[in-house]
Amino acid sequence: MEKIKVKGIIKMYNGLFGFINSGFGDIYFHKSEILTEEKLDKGDEVQFFLIPSQKKEGMYQASEIVLVKKTEKTDKQTDNNLLIGIVQWYNNEKGFGVVKTSDNSEFFLHKKNALKTVILNEKDFCVFESRTQEGRLTAIRYKKFELIEDLQHVNEKTQSELLQQYLSVLGKIERDNSLNVKYVEWKYNKITAIAQSGKIDEKIKDDFLKAAYEKASVDCKYKMLFEDCLIDISKQTLEIQSELLEQYLSDYSKAAYEEASDDYKYQMLFEDYLIDIPEVQFKLLQQYLSKLGKIEHDNSWNVKDKEWKYNKIKSIVKSDKIDEKAKEGFLKAAYEKASDDYKYKMLFEDNFLDFDFIEYIKEYNLLNIIKNKYEDLYNELFGKAYPNISKIDRLYLWLNGLNSYYNYFEFVQVAWQLSNDERKLFNKRVKEYAEEERLQKFISQIPKAELLEETESSKIYKCKWRNLYYKQGAIEVFLDKTTATEDYKWEVAREEWNLLTQEYFNNRRINDIIVTIDNNYHILDIVGLDDIEVKIVFAEIHKNGTSERRTDISSSQVTKIIHNVAARNSCINFLASQNSPYNAVDVQELVTEQYRDISFLFPIPDGKGNVYLIWESAEFEKSKATHIFKIREECLQEMMENIRNFIETNYRTRSRLNSVETDDLEKKQDLQYFSRVNHDSVEYQVWEDRMKKELSFLS
Repeated sequence: MEKIKVKGIIKMYNGLFGFINSGFGDIYFHKSEILTEEKLDKGDEVQFFLIPSQKKEGMYQASEIVLVKKTEKTDKQTDNNLLIGIVQWYNNEKGFGVVKTSDNSEFFLHKKNALKTVILNEKDFCVFESRTQEGRLTAIRYKKFELIEDLQHVNEKTQSELLQQYLSVLGKIERDNSLNVKYVEWKYNKITAIAQSGKIDEKIKDDFLKAAYEKASVDCKYKMLFEDCLIDISKQTLEIQSELLEQYLSDYSKAAYEEASDDYKYQMLFEDYLIDIPEVQFKLLQQYLSKLGKIEHDNSWNVKDKEWKYNKIKSIVKSDKIDEKAKEGFLKAAYEKASDDYKYKMLFEDNFLDFDFIEYIKEYNLLNIIKNKYEDLYNELFGKAYPNISKIDRLYLWLNGLNSYYNYFEFVQVAWQLSNDERKLFNKRVKEYAEEERLQKFISQIPKAELLEETESSKIYKCKWRNLYYKQGAIEVFLDKTTATEDYKWEVAREEWNLLTQEYFNNRRINDIIVTIDNNYHILDIVGLDDIEVKIVFAEIHKNGTSERRTDISSSQVTKIIHNVAARNSCINFLASQNSPYNAVDVQELVTEQYRDISFLFPIPDGKGNVYLIWESAEFEKSKATHIFKIREECLQEMMENIRNFIETNYRTRSRLNSVETDDLEKKQDLQYFSRVNHDSVEYQVWEDRMKKELSFLS
C-alpha cells in the first residue's frame, strides 16, 4: 500500500502518544513520528502520512507528522473538567510548585502553564485543568481561585461541581487553631461568603449549604441554623427540618459526652440513656472491659460473689438500651478475655454467641472442655464441620486428640507446616498408628528424596519408585516418611498399583523420577511417569497370566510402550520406524499358565496389496526369531485378530510356528504364515540385513 498524505486535528496528546481526528477516523500516533519541533497541543491542525499499524492488524497509524496550524490559545478556562486543589508549595521566584486535590492527587505547577501571571502561596486555592505531561500529572491553565468571581463566569453545572470540590478540599467546617492562622473561623467565613453571594444559582447554593452543614462542627451548625441563618430552616420541608435538627442534637450530645467526666459518661449512657450512639457505646464498653480485666472466678477471700465479673457481662448482654452491634463487639472482646470455663458458658449455657466450629478451631482447650463434658455434642459439631476443615487443621486436631479420623496420606501432605517440636510429636504418633501391615511396609521402605536444586519459589527432587503412592486418578510423592506433596492428577493411576509395584519392581532397574514442587508442596512438573506406567503395564501382563486372559491396554499406552522399548531394543525401533498407515497392536503371549509376555504385531504394507504382519517380542532375550505373516490387505483386520488370538490362547506358540508336524503346518497355513528371521545373539545388524533380504521393501 502506498503512503497516503492526510490532514487532521489533534484530538489528544499526552506527550508520549495521541490521536488525530481525520476523515479516516481517530488515527493513533507516537511522539517518535512527530517531525515538527514545536510542541503539539489539542486542536492543532497537522499533516501526516497514513500507514498500516505496526501493532494492530487492519488498523492505521500516523507517520511523518508536521504542524500546519496552531490552535488559538484562549486566556479563559473552559467549563469542562475544571479541578480545585490546595497549593502544597510554590516557588514564586522560579515559577513552579505542587497542588493537591481532595482525592490526594498531586499536580505539577509550572509558570508556562499558568493562565496569567500569578502569585501563589501555601494553602491558597487553585483552579486548573489537568493533563499528563512527561509521565506526570500537570496542572494547565491554572490560576488562584477567587471564590465568587470565578463562580459567576461558569455555567450552573460547573458551579455545582466546583463548589462540591471546594467543599471536599476545605474539609471539616470548624475553627482552625493552627499557629499560623490569623482568622480561626476562615473556613466558616468562606461558607458565609458563598451563602451571601447573589452570583450563584439559588438551588446550587442551597445544595452546597446542606452539604457544608453535614461537615460542620456542632458550633458551626448552630451558627448556620440559628445565628446567621445561612440555612433558612423555616423554608425547608418538615422532613428536612427534622433531619437537620436531629443531626444537630446528635452532634451536640457527642460533644457534651466528650466533655463529661467518667461518672457522667456512664450515667448518660446506661442510666439516662442520653447517648444512643453505637460507636460511643462501643467505646465506653471497651473501656469498662479493660478495667474489668480477665473474666474468671474471683477467689479473693473478701469477695462474696465469686462470679461478679461474669454477672456484669450478663447484665450488659440483657440490657435492651444498648445498641446490638455495640453489644456484639463487646461480647466478642469479653470472650477473648474470659477463662476457658467461662468461654464454654458464654457459648453453650447462656448462648451469648453463636458457635461456629471453624471459627473456634484453634481453641484446643475450649474444644477439649466441650468434648469432655458433652462428647456426643462435640462429635456432632465436628462431623458437620469436617468437610470444611483444612488438612492442616485436621492434623492439628488429631495431634490434640480432637480428630478421631486418622488419615496418614493426608497428614503427610501438610506436615511440612509443623514446627520442629510438633514434627517430633507427629512422627511419634504416626509410629503408634501405623499398625496395618501393608501400610507399615510401605512407610518403612520410603527412601529420602535427594534435593537437587532449590530456588525462592521451588525445589527439585530426585525420587525412587518407592517414593510414589498411587491413588485413583492421582499420585502422592513422598519426600521422606512423614512429608509428601499434594495430590498430582494422573488419570491412569490406580490404587492397586501400590501392591503391584511392591511385588514386581523389587530388584529391577527402574529409572529415577524428577519432581519439581512449589513452596506449598504442589507438584509443578514430574519427569519419569511414562517409564513407570510402561513398567506397570508389563507387570500387570506378567502377573495376570491366564487369570484374566489378557490385560486391557489403551492405544496411548501401546504407543508409550513401543517408544519405551524402542529406546533399548533396536529390533522394535526398526519396525516402529517403517512407513505404515496401520498402528501396531499389542500381543500378550501366553508363556505359562500364570505368566504372559508382551509383544507386538507390526502391520507393514508392500504397496502391492499385501500387508506383512511382523511379530516381535518386546523383550529381546525372550525371542529367538521374528515371525512374519503375509495377509491380503482386504483381510487384514480378520487375520490380525485370528493371529493375535492364536498367540494369546496357546502355549508353545513359537515352537508350533517352527514345527513341521502336520497339525502345525495346517495351522500355519490357516494363519497365512510367511517366514521367520532368526536373531543373531551378538550383532543386531545381522538381523536387520536378514529382514531387508526377506522383505525388500523395508527401509
